Amino acid sequence: MLSGHETSKQVKQMPDKQGRMAERDLLLLRRALIGILVAAALVAGVFGFRAVASFIYWNDQAHQFEPIAGWMTPRYVARSWQVPPEVVSNALELPLAGGQGRISLDEISQARGADLEAIIMSLHDAISAHKAERQ
Repeated sequence: MLSGHETSKQVKQMPDKQGRMAERDLLLLRRALIGILVAAALVAGVFGFRAVASFIYWNDQAHQFEPIAGWMTPRYVARSWQVPPEVVSNALELPLAGGQGRISLDEISQARGADLEAIIMSLHDAISAHKAERQ
């Protein structure tokens, strides 16, 4: 038979092994959670930076109502002239669904064999018509 002193040692040893194992598991869990938190903070930081940079760029007066040029994309024209993308896509007779990439007005005119000035004039007409409808 075991004396009271020996049984208390055995009882204490069992939780120590389990306790060490639990501590190791907690340490791993803690590291994993910290890693996930850091990754989430980085993703939020990247998207936050992009949002702030876009806000600053488009609120600069130099980028609003910029004269339409061949280097601009349809999206840039829509943002600069503060019209819905549908107005620009309808004027250019382009599908609104993405997949076009960043195609410039120059590239559109070359692909169609059309004059860039004619495309720019159709954009101006569509933008003017949209603004007249809104007022």
